[in-house]
Parts: sequence; C-alpha cells; structure tokens
Amino acid sequence: MSECAKKYGLKIGEIVKIMRSMVAKIKNISPNTLIFSPEKVFLDSREIRILENMLLRYQEGEPPSKIINCRAFWNHDFFVNEAVLDPRPETETIMQMILARFSPISPLRFLDLGTGSGCLLLSLLSEFSNAVGLGLDLSSEAIRVAIHNQKKLGIEKASFLNIDWNSFSGYERFDVIVGNPPYVKTSHISQLEKGVRNYDPILSLDGGESGLRAYEEISRLAGGWLLPHGVIFLEVGGDQASAVGKILQKNGFKIEKIEKDTNGLERAICATL
Repeated sequence: MSECAKKYGLKIGEIVKIMRSMVAKIKNISPNTLIFSPEKVFLDSREIRILENMLLRYQEGEPPSKIINCRAFWNHDFFVNEAVLDPRPETETIMQMILARFSPISPLRFLDLGTGSGCLLLSLLSEFSNAVGLGLDLSSEAIRVAIHNQKKLGIEKASFLNIDWNSFSGYERFDVIVGNPPYVKTSHISQLEKGVRNYDPILSLDGGESGLRAYEEISRLAGGWLLPHGVIFLEVGGDQASAVGKILQKNGFKIEKIEKDTNGLERAICATL
C-alpha cells in the first residue's frame, strides 16, 4: 500500500478510501464488503491492471466519482459520467429548505431545471410520497443519465424532457420549481480546479459574462410555469444571492428566504410570486 501511495503521489488515508471505491467498482460489490470482509476479495492480473489505470486517471486529475461512475447525494448513490455535473453537498441546501416547508405527503408537482443526473428531482420524489416531477435538460446525454438513475432507484413518478427551458411552454403548471443553474462567470472557468473544469460539462458551469444569464432567463419564464401558490428554489454562487434576488424581484417575485450552506455561504434562494 505504501509503495502504491508513493507511486501515485497520494497520502495513505486518501489512497485507501479511493482504492476501496475503485475495487468495489471493479468487483461490482459494496465498499462495505471491503471494510468488513477484505479477505474475501481477490484481484486477478486483469483486474489489477484496471485498478492501476483507474489510479493513473486519478493522478492526472480525474475525480474519483467520474472514474467509478458514482456520487452520493442526499440518501442515494447516483450514476454520473462526463455528461453531468457531479452532485454537490451544497445542493442539499435546497432539499433541506423544501422538506422544512412542505409536509411529506403533500401532492406536489416539481419542475427541475437543468436536471443533469436527476439527483435533485429524484431525491425530492423519494421524500414526498404523493409528488410527481418533470426534469428538463438541454443535453440529451444528461437526460439518458437521469433516466438511468430513475430506473436504478425505481422511482416511477418522474419524467424527463430533453429541451432548452427557453423553449419550454404549453405544459402543465407546477407547485415547486427547483434548479442549480450554471453560475460561473465565463472568465472564471479557467480558474476552477482541474477536476471541475476538465470533467464537469461546460454547459453546467458557464453562466455567461456575469454568471447570472441563467437566472435572468429563468426569472422571466418561471411565472408562466408556476401555479398561483407556487414557489421557486434556486441554488446560487456563494456571492450571488443579492444579485439573483434583485433579478427575481424585477420579474415580480418576492424573496421569502435565503439559506446558507454548511460553509456559511448564502447558497439557496426561495421566492414566491
């Protein structure tokens, strides 16, 4: 183990965790098996070569989640690849806000803008027993990932549509709109850490010159998607809550709440018409 850590330039604790997830992927077993019964796991020469290739990819900057095609969010593990943004703990702020506001038996209709892996919509539907939801994404590859996760989790109350939200109209209205729009300024993309800028889709990151392009679009359109009592919850960049709030207010919304994430940054905004 120490020789492997030295070879790949990693700390022992880090490589143990990463290798555990990689071996679990190779063997198609739970990582818990490696914790409680490691003696039962044997890698043949072919599998060792696969593991070495995975470690090389990690050394070159590829996130472990993209290597093993798995990222945890809320109470589930989601399939991820290069077509979708990795689910982030910060997005769970929206989950917490919605669960605090609505009863788990509320018959809600959710609209998820830029659904990506489907992690937010599917997690919400797993918590709200009488809810249904629709996820939109401009990327057909992302929609395929979301549908894969839907089938994996066995959640039948979701549907997904490959469409630009600017072209989304003439459909039913919704109680709750959620979204984690792209909010990085175009000029800041090159400053993101390598694992993000090279392996998350640019479509999910680039928010235009100001970083606020998606919020301008959504704020103009959301009134036509919401029911009279509807609520919108949007994730924002750590310094964008005030600017996004003004955009929403300009389009007739009232800011109800701004919630901080676990790092103390204003991460999610709730607004009503």
